[in-house]
Amino acid sequence: MEIGVYSFGNVRRRDDGSLGSTAEAISDLLQVISFADDVGLDYFGVANTTPRRCRCRHRAPCSPQPAR
Repeated sequence: MEIGVYSFGNVRRRDDGSLGSTAEAISDLLQVISFADDVGLDYFGVANTTPRRCRCRHRAPCSPQPAR
C-alpha cells in the first residue's frame, strides 16, 4: 500500500491581514514536501484550483470581462 497527501500550496494570510508572497507559498510547500519525504510518505500531490469569484487575470487565453 502507498500512502500520500496533497496540497494546494495556498498563499498564507499574515497576522496583519495581508497576503504572503507566492515565493513564500512555494518555499512553505517545498518544506512540507521535504518533511513528507522524511517521514516516509510515498506520494505528495500538488493541485490547482481557481475559485469562481476569481477573474482570469493569470491564465491565457483570457476572455475580457464584460463592462458594468
